[in-house]
Amino acid sequence: MTIMRPEMDVITEQIRAVPPGDRQAQMRSKKELYGLFAKYQCSPFRSFVGPLANIGVFVPMFFGLQKMGDYHVPGARPPSRPPSRL
Repeated sequence: MTIMRPEMDVITEQIRAVPPGDRQAQMRSKKELYGLFAKYQCSPFRSFVGPLANIGVFVPMFFGLQKMGDYHVPGARPPSRPPSRL
């Protein structure tokens, strides 16, 4: 997206300059923007694919680690406590 940023800034300024009631001009500007994404084969939604793919791993792992302290593991010793000073 860094390569297409200057062209995208020009188009977004055109979109902002269009009066709110002019739907035709807004549609033309948005089509130019979509054409720019197609030209550089870039999709703004691709940045969501990685986190969405990983959520299926991290959510169960989070809940599993959260419940891990509730289970007794044979052979595991409780943490040693320092001697009390009475």
